[in-house]
Amino acid sequence: MTEEHPQMGKTYVAEIVDLNNLGFGVCKIGGMSVFVADTVEGDLAEITIIKKAKTYAVGKRNRLVSPSAFRIPDQEGCPRARQCGGCAFQRITYGEELRLKQKQVRFALRKAGLNDVTVHDVLSTGQISRYRNKAQFPVGKGPTGATEVGFYRPRSHTLVPINDCLLLPESFSRIAKWIASYCDREQISPYDEKERSGLLRHIFLREGKATGDVMVCLVINGKAFPKEQFFCAELVHSFPSVVSVVLSINREQTNVILGGETRVIWGNQHIEDVLCGLRFEIGPNSFYQVNHDATEILYSKAAELLALQPGERVLDLYCGIGTIGLSMIGCDDSRRVCSLIGMEEIPEAVKSAESNARNNGISNASFIVSDLQEDVKERNWESLDAVIVDPPRKGLSDRVIRMINRMMIPRVLYISCDPDTLARDLVIFRDAGYVFKEVFPVDLFPRTGHVEVVTLITRAGVEATE
Repeated sequence: MTEEHPQMGKTYVAEIVDLNNLGFGVCKIGGMSVFVADTVEGDLAEITIIKKAKTYAVGKRNRLVSPSAFRIPDQEGCPRARQCGGCAFQRITYGEELRLKQKQVRFALRKAGLNDVTVHDVLSTGQISRYRNKAQFPVGKGPTGATEVGFYRPRSHTLVPINDCLLLPESFSRIAKWIASYCDREQISPYDEKERSGLLRHIFLREGKATGDVMVCLVINGKAFPKEQFFCAELVHSFPSVVSVVLSINREQTNVILGGETRVIWGNQHIEDVLCGLRFEIGPNSFYQVNHDATEILYSKAAELLALQPGERVLDLYCGIGTIGLSMIGCDDSRRVCSLIGMEEIPEAVKSAESNARNNGISNASFIVSDLQEDVKERNWESLDAVIVDPPRKGLSDRVIRMINRMMIPRVLYISCDPDTLARDLVIFRDAGYVFKEVFPVDLFPRTGHVEVVTLITRAGVEATE
């Protein structure tokens, strides 16, 4: 292009040279990056500039001059993927998606100056649809006044009605639409954010992949749901896989979905699933990975990297309901002589972890309620052999990293859901005397822009056990 900078309202023909993790194609005009929706790497597209900032611009695709070899036809897949913003990579082949995710991890590491770390090919089950075991449907009133369920448009609270999300079990959309229809029939109003009125805010569904158990959680702006037992009887009659119906009370003006109070109104306190050969109880507030089969790949790779030996002591930070730590020591008889200490700040999760250990016959695991800050420094755990960390997207705090270094823990097994915060933390570990050579991306979230990563970090001079 001859233009020094792209001009507002002007039309260009440009080659899309990249695809970011939000699903926007990227082209260069006059050296400036231009982000274009509905394009993929390799497209030659006619675009019009619709927004311009100091360092980037946004273009609108008018037409494809020449489609990419990686492109999947627009008529295939979900017609509302762009509206709800969930499936950033729906328009490209899955092989290309995996390549881009590997590239995403490599770029995050190099941006942090970690150029000598090997990024392996992305591990995957190959399944790109119907893999999620959890859904949170916001509820609203449609233009005709009928109750609608769906997802919010990106960066908004505008509801996009969804008939069937291809990432979810087919039953989820049917259950959600049945509840919406029931609410209309019984004159139960959906929540209105502007007016802060109406009862039903969200429909939250969970499924145990191995058991088929389904939990229905209604998030309400009130203390009770009208005719609770009548509702439950009709719901379970229509969907026999439902084994638990829960109310979550959320009367706050907040973006947080679940409220602080939950109450079971029918059936079990939890659902069950089998993961890595162990049986786990999952409550409405439990953290549990959304892709069962890919999680087994992730935990298997994590166990391989950590290579626990008999007699070793393991600390599992952010342990949740215990899935990672228990899978490390509970599936192989040779590992049962290891001991596990799990730490988690949510008391309900710690109770679930204790129950999960007990139900699987694992007696060499204990769990502690802790904020992972003050509590840890009071304990003398210098004899620990390894620590497992699977932090939230924001990564580890400096204090936790300093604590791990002060305790001189030889091995750190780090599972991350954000390559950028992982790269940031790896730099801190490196500067504290730890070394690492390779990372393994795992695709827990096919068709979306997210990727999980696992790596082993060891203290300098301490070799990982073969």
